[in-house]
Amino acid sequence: AAHAVPPVVLDYLALVDPTDFTEIPDTPPAQATATADTPPVRSEAVLAVAARVGATRLIDNLPLAPAPGPAHPPAPGARP
Repeated sequence: AAHAVPPVVLDYLALVDPTDFTEIPDTPPAQATATADTPPVRSEAVLAVAARVGATRLIDNLPLAPAPGPAHPPAPGARP
């Protein structure tokens, strides 16, 4: 017989600053301006997620960095 699979219940999914884990505002880069309430757009971020599967809470995060390009040139010494 097939086993019932418990549903996945999302607790949170957020794009956060890697230095302090504050949430990055949902503002398009073309309109973003640095203020006290909305920090400047950063080149790196962390995607943080927590979810429940049955009684188990799963937590993970994924560091993100933009691909090199005109807006984000490669770091000195970076391999192509």
